[in-house]
Amino acid sequence: MKKPLLLFLSVSSFITLQAQSGTVSAGGDASSSAGSVSYSIGQVDFRNITSSENSLNQGLQQPFEFFVISVEETFIEMELNLFPNPTRESVMLKIQSQDFDGLQYQLFDEGGKLLDTQKITGQETKIDMASYAMASYFLRVTKQNSDIKTFQIIKNF
Repeated sequence: MKKPLLLFLSVSSFITLQAQSGTVSAGGDASSSAGSVSYSIGQVDFRNITSSENSLNQGLQQPFEFFVISVEETFIEMELNLFPNPTRESVMLKIQSQDFDGLQYQLFDEGGKLLDTQKITGQETKIDMASYAMASYFLRVTKQNSDIKTFQIIKNF
């Protein structure tokens, strides 16, 4: 009995385990009766490798980008804002205009499937996102079938 145990201990002492590590600006551990989690904030070290066909980001935290995809008609002057983005439950579309005639929005998923269409009747329109899965969505605002602006919405949690 002692020989197999001694053999196991001597073999296991030569095995090394590797884990992901890096230099981060802050972090810590949090725990409760439901479980525990380790977290990090910020990343000092990362590596970006690009070629003509591909892009690879290596590191502990991957960069996250979101942006406005805009197709603005020259004859329609209107300021539009969408917030908060990213969101959990809903976004607010705010329009700096008094003319809402023929104004509507269309919500699409990443594959281009139309999820919702609504008329815009006021300066602030709340768009419910709670029932949708965690993903990217596109909100297109139109006036009388002319595109004004298209937003990318990030739904998380």
